[in-house]
Amino acid sequence: MTGDFVLVTLVGDDATEAAARLAERLAERAPPRVRLTKDDVTSFEDGIGRTAVIFGHGGPMGLGPTRGSALLTAEWLAQRFTGGRVFAFACATLPVEDRPQSLGQRAVDGCVQEFVGFDGTVASPNVAALSPAQREAVHDAALAMVEAFLTGEGDERSLEKVGRDAVDSIEDSLRNLFELGTLLDRLHLRVAVTRK
Repeated sequence: MTGDFVLVTLVGDDATEAAARLAERLAERAPPRVRLTKDDVTSFEDGIGRTAVIFGHGGPMGLGPTRGSALLTAEWLAQRFTGGRVFAFACATLPVEDRPQSLGQRAVDGCVQEFVGFDGTVASPNVAALSPAQREAVHDAALAMVEAFLTGEGDERSLEKVGRDAVDSIEDSLRNLFELGTLLDRLHLRVAVTRK
């Protein structure tokens, strides 16, 4: 699978380092057309109508390399990805009762066609003690929803099913990484799509 998408990795702390490993695995499986880091996102201008996958910290104000930072705001996303699709592998990018003005909603209000993200905490699984083959299996399960998104899937329930099926397909000893709350099981219930 290759993709006409922009891969953005915002690394600034241990949590985003783990997310960067997921981004590397995604790039191996689906080489992006453009790769950006926190150092070159501000100069990027050519995303109109494109798809983006962004790994970093999230929140209502934006996406960044550290908690509370907002290097990529809703306005930045809307200007660069007008008519495009964005998947934010980051915390708190979608609306909840106490946070109705989410990053995702504001990006869509500003002309992003579709925004997929999470309304709660998302974390990359800790794979340090695993063999290389086990790491790949865990990363592939974690990336299942992203890859489905890249092939055009935009339905919340379908994305959730893809993620659950991926976790269910890995061996029991690895599935425990997810059940401990490090990534998918808790999150699939909350993945959501905001679209025009």
